[in-house]
Amino acid sequence: EYPFSAAQRFCRNKRSLGIGLTNFAAWLATQGFNHESKESIKLTNDLMEEIQYGLLSASCEEAEKTGPAKDFDASRYSEGWLPIDFHSTLPEDIQFEYNMDWEELRSRIKSFGLANCTLTAIMPAEASSICQNSTNGIEPIRSFLTEKLSKNGSKKVLIPNYPKYKKNYVIAWDMKSNTNSIKIAAAMQKFIDMGMSFNTYLNY
Repeated sequence: EYPFSAAQRFCRNKRSLGIGLTNFAAWLATQGFNHESKESIKLTNDLMEEIQYGLLSASCEEAEKTGPAKDFDASRYSEGWLPIDFHSTLPEDIQFEYNMDWEELRSRIKSFGLANCTLTAIMPAEASSICQNSTNGIEPIRSFLTEKLSKNGSKKVLIPNYPKYKKNYVIAWDMKSNTNSIKIAAAMQKFIDMGMSFNTYLNY
């Protein structure tokens, strides 16, 4: 049951999802990098390409079984659009060779459509990071130990895998600039079909 007819139409006809990432800083640390590492740009690009490709492929498989979303014909995907079609204007240091077969996927989507009109969005994940003991969304950490407020009161949260990976993290306020973080976000945004939440940091 939906409280408003507009919400019902949107949810049933578009079936939009907003799948995102969280614990990103912790994942980078396990790879030996952080938000200041140049290598993180390519690493992020390849991760997000694989995620978006996998989501679109799964949505196409679902559409093949049960039919596309009712409003699929009104989406950019129905016109043959893919996220990779808008990368040519990006700087060279965010341009990479693709690892996935996008043209084969484009052909499948033209044939069967998608069960979801959109799939990806990046949220701050502030509240959920508390119960998951994860780093916030795609943000660098703000400290090794933080105190966060939730509905259940104040909680102290230690970054994941602190003893093993603490040397790999970079604290947001200690970053020399936001340039590399912005390039990481740009590499990620290349494949996202909705929007993203992303912050820059300045230590006054």
